Amino acid sequence: MQEPSHRDAVDFLMRAPEYEDASALEHAFARVLAGLGVNAYSCSKQDSRRPGGPPVVMAQRGLDQWDQYMADQGYFAVNPCVRWTAMGRGAFTWREVQAELRRSGEASEREQELWAEAAENGLHDGLVVRTVAPAGQVLSTRMVTRAPRIRTGDRALLESLAIIFATLRHRFHEQAADSPLNATLTRREAECLRWAAQGLHDYEIAERLGISGNTVRNHMQNAMRKLSAPSRLAAYYRALSLGALD
Repeated sequence: MQEPSHRDAVDFLMRAPEYEDASALEHAFARVLAGLGVNAYSCSKQDSRRPGGPPVVMAQRGLDQWDQYMADQGYFAVNPCVRWTAMGRGAFTWREVQAELRRSGEASEREQELWAEAAENGLHDGLVVRTVAPAGQVLSTRMVTRAPRIRTGDRALLESLAIIFATLRHRFHEQAADSPLNATLTRREAECLRWAAQGLHDYEIAERLGISGNTVRNHMQNAMRKLSAPSRLAAYYRALSLGALD
């Protein structure tokens, strides 16, 4: 007999193609993940046309502050999960990565600091699922839990959820990219996004631009609204992918 959370997940897999917009899809996905003990997620793509460029965040819940912190600390450059995804690993948990690095003796001090700080922030385990879009873009979905680990019995279902969600969310993302923005970014909004992507805080951006911190926050909120982005980093990468920062 299926658990209620598993029934909800199967129902999502069957109904997912019926969602007509990204917001409804994301809301349903987050609800199903919560039932499986997953508290946060992100979904990004690596454009095959820009293989060396930064990933484009298409959807994110609960990880924006952590990702900003990782960017500030330079953790993305040492994160072994990024390497494993680039190497073509289809699906893996954080604990599997850590265990393999311990066995091989390849875990660096910086990587150990990354895992320790993630745990301190309530991020104890995660599942990363990689899939490829029809045009060759690499789609990566991270699902993170505050529980000690991703439950083994949920693993296969979570992988299926991630693949379906990433595929459909990418379709919505491409459709939005083909549509003109509701409004163009102002010069100040673009400047604020560029500085934020480099890890600067509001007061540091304000000092550089000679404006107040409140004005910086307003520019950020306006840019996120225009770009339909859930976070500042997502707004930056979306603006970059659309050529709105040129």
